[in-house]
Amino acid sequence: MNQFVSGILLTLLLTATLLLAPPTEAAVLRGSFANEKYPGKCYVSENLILSSGEQAKYTEMGCARIMCGSESWAEIHTCGVEAPPPGFQLGNVKYPNADYPKCCAREYIKDK
Repeated sequence: MNQFVSGILLTLLLTATLLLAPPTEAAVLRGSFANEKYPGKCYVSENLILSSGEQAKYTEMGCARIMCGSESWAEIHTCGVEAPPPGFQLGNVKYPNADYPKCCAREYIKDK
């Protein structure tokens, strides 16, 4: 009986989380940023070379960050797709110069 009640509570919690969460979906890309001159590092550009565990803005994709992992593999996180709430349209980016993910925030414009 206790497991049954716990299962119901968990289901309700997950459902509430999904319904209340903002309708955004981040995009994550993974790739190798290896360069023979910088073994074990993520060579993004001549001006951006990261060590494992470091992260930085990835301005080539607008609002994004790059996170360097082991063996020159990195992840790039971008804003992805966002759906406005019913009765609204997406407006301008609120904080275009902010770091990721704050730079993803958009204004909502009420439908007329």
